[in-house]
Amino acid sequence: MTPAIKSGADLARAHAGRFRIVGYDELRSKATDVAGSILQKYDTTESAIVVAPILMGGGLPARLVVDALLGFGLVKAVVPCQMRRYTGVGSAGKTQMLIEMDRRRVEGEMVVGIDDLVDGGQTLAAFRKHALLRGAAQVDTAVIFAKPHTIERPGHCAESGVTEWLVLPGEELDFMDELTMSDPDLQVFGEEQRAAYFGELGFSAQVVADWLRLQRRAGQSIMNLPDHAKKK
Repeated sequence: MTPAIKSGADLARAHAGRFRIVGYDELRSKATDVAGSILQKYDTTESAIVVAPILMGGGLPARLVVDALLGFGLVKAVVPCQMRRYTGVGSAGKTQMLIEMDRRRVEGEMVVGIDDLVDGGQTLAAFRKHALLRGAAQVDTAVIFAKPHTIERPGHCAESGVTEWLVLPGEELDFMDELTMSDPDLQVFGEEQRAAYFGELGFSAQVVADWLRLQRRAGQSIMNLPDHAKKK
């Protein structure tokens, strides 16, 4: 650890700009913006659309978008699929299809895939190819956030140019686990300073307390990592 960093709060300040904690109210507001964009494009069409949440990250955003569109009779069905590209915080691999869309429900339909964000664009590109192979007549995509270097531009987006690693509602505890296991600086700290670190990043006191309680209850070694750090 850098000698100047003596506390969890110091480490969080040193990491300023790396991570961004997105609250539920912000996510809902941006999902409503995406819903408005979809409505503007398809409200005058004769047929309804099929919304395809791209799980896991697209689950909650798609739910919020559909909620905003319910009163307009635009959404015919919700047909999820599951894909995975990220293997950890800041670590990405080849996009894998884990759960395919039901062909009977998307064949001949206008399908709009919804995800939380687009980074390199590989997941959206893989989704588009998958939807067409499953028989979709047309494929559109929508995301809440887009990073500047993506090769696949979504049809609908609430915020572009994002550079931070985003932590959305429902991802907090997994993020804390992953970061604690992967960051040597954070591993040096005990429970109190880890709590200070995540609090300074922007997590609520309740979320941090829930995470600590789960770690204690499970008896996981994550709260005692690493043994060699204790000997320093």
